[in-house]
Amino acid sequence: MFCYWVIWPFELLKNLTQVGTKNVGNTNLERARYVFRTDGILGFYRGILPGSQSVFVRNGASMVVLAFA
Repeated sequence: MFCYWVIWPFELLKNLTQVGTKNVGNTNLERARYVFRTDGILGFYRGILPGSQSVFVRNGASMVVLAFA
């Protein structure tokens, strides 16, 4: 989970790229500046709770399946 939290800001920037939001920027650096300017440092961790819950459930399910396999 710690590694997932470390890469979350990059995941946020990837999501902004995939969505193609307008007026945010064309490069990841411009997008990062936009997020920092609008939401501060915590803006990079927006949505981390639902993301962490889904990873926890997926990894837990895979471990249960692996244990029975």
